Amino acid sequence: MGRNVLFIYFDGWGYVVLFQGKLDCIGGCFMGRAERRRAERRNRIENRKGKILMSREEIGEMKQKVSSNVSAYNVESLMTCFALAEHRLYGFGQKRIMRSLQYIDDLMGAIINDEVVMEDYMKELEDETGVIIKCGN
Repeated sequence: MGRNVLFIYFDGWGYVVLFQGKLDCIGGCFMGRAERRRAERRNRIENRKGKILMSREEIGEMKQKVSSNVSAYNVESLMTCFALAEHRLYGFGQKRIMRSLQYIDDLMGAIINDEVVMEDYMKELEDETGVIIKCGN
């Protein structure tokens, strides 16, 4: 990028060395090492503008919050669709829908408390109804 050069000026009385060292030409101007370092510092400061510095712990906490919010949204969406399906398909009203949602909450509570695992429920559903639930591939 830079070249080692020697600029010499003849003023009529003798030769005067104006600059000796490495030069860079940026935007039509030549810069020495000190100017180049100042420009690099300015560029680093400019590049940091608009950026937020965070520790790994803070990033981990944010990821955990986002994951928790997504999970809550997914559960909320699933429960809403389930309740709406009960109402539209079978004419369930508020009391029966709330009873169903409370039962679902009880089933999930057993999983959270490590009393059962989801595979137990899936096997029970398959045995009793012949329905197998698979999501994804």
